[in-house]
Amino acid sequence: MTELGLDNKVVMLGYRTNPYPFIQNAKALILTSDAEGLPRVLIEALLLHTPVISVDCPSGPREILTDSLADYLVDQDDEKGLAEAIARMDSSPVEVDERYYQQFLTENVLPKFEAL
Repeated sequence: MTELGLDNKVVMLGYRTNPYPFIQNAKALILTSDAEGLPRVLIEALLLHTPVISVDCPSGPREILTDSLADYLVDQDDEKGLAEAIARMDSSPVEVDERYYQQFLTENVLPKFEAL
């Protein structure tokens, strides 16, 4: 990190048994996966009212980043686009409310599952 000049800006915390306090206090959660099934960490961040930025990897992020969050869904391998999304979120953070995670709440998921 020293060679990148990030010593005073980035802290590598290592494994944590409970990441939620860190996610809740973050400016944003950034997901840069090559592939996901259901990127639960994006949903968890939204439930904690933390904005999210994600690459548009196969399966998941596109279904989660909707409405104004869709502006923070970046094509894979678009480093410049990711940097721009981070800068936009830093300068004008999205206020996360229930509309972003409502579809994932138990009372909305269980009836659909039980209908199967």
